[in-house]
Amino acid sequence: MHLPTFALLFLTLCSHAHADYYTHFIRYKAEPDFSRIVISWEELRGERGVDHMHANPELYATQGDYLTRGQYGGSKEIIQVEKMDGHEVKTVITIQYPRGAGCGGACSDDHIQVYFDGELQLDSPIGYNHQHDLTVSKILIHVQNQTIQAISRQAVVGEHYQFIDHKESEPLRLPKE
Repeated sequence: MHLPTFALLFLTLCSHAHADYYTHFIRYKAEPDFSRIVISWEELRGERGVDHMHANPELYATQGDYLTRGQYGGSKEIIQVEKMDGHEVKTVITIQYPRGAGCGGACSDDHIQVYFDGELQLDSPIGYNHQHDLTVSKILIHVQNQTIQAISRQAVVGEHYQFIDHKESEPLRLPKE
């Protein structure tokens, strides 16, 4: 009597237990009509979408979507240069693919630097950074306004600002010490 009961319980529990199927990518989008650049850390869930993105990373890279998972080890550097409203904005995104060696090895280690008219204005991780337990989910560069806004999931301060037109300012570095 106990065997059929346990078998039924096992089948019921296993039918609801499945692995979470997801991937992360960084989206870069220049919006000259709005005088801004948006860089965000995105998540995609579900087998169809994840498998399609992993099968076509070059196609998505041409659209500004850069996978941060799906490869083992190695790194990639993406450089984007935009000219808007009389300014040059250079963005350097570095993706360090997961290495699988424990201590956060299942996570990619992604980084962003933003140069405004040749001067470094932002130096920050993007996405989840295991070492600092910090997630920077979005960077907004407001070109005409000369402001950079970094949005993080951090308990104390969720938004960080860099005012570029203040000549004596230092670059915004996250995490802040």
